[in-house]
Amino acid sequence: TDPNGPFQNCHLVVDPLSYFEDCQYDLCELRLNNAALCESLQAYADVCQTAGVQLAPWRNATFCPLSCPDNSHYE
Repeated sequence: TDPNGPFQNCHLVVDPLSYFEDCQYDLCELRLNNAALCESLQAYADVCQTAGVQLAPWRNATFCPLSCPDNSHYE
């Protein structure tokens, strides 16, 4: 929900509040499981991209990294 964060371009197109609330609930129920956080952020990113919104990078090597199969490269 950060107005200056990587999802800022999407906030006027897809309201982040329900995704934020669902994420809070999941994190509470799953005892701050990092995978749950990443899945919630990915769900919001998917909806934003489906709506045609260009997102800033939000994943990196230490925060919600993507794993690639052998001999693959992700950009």
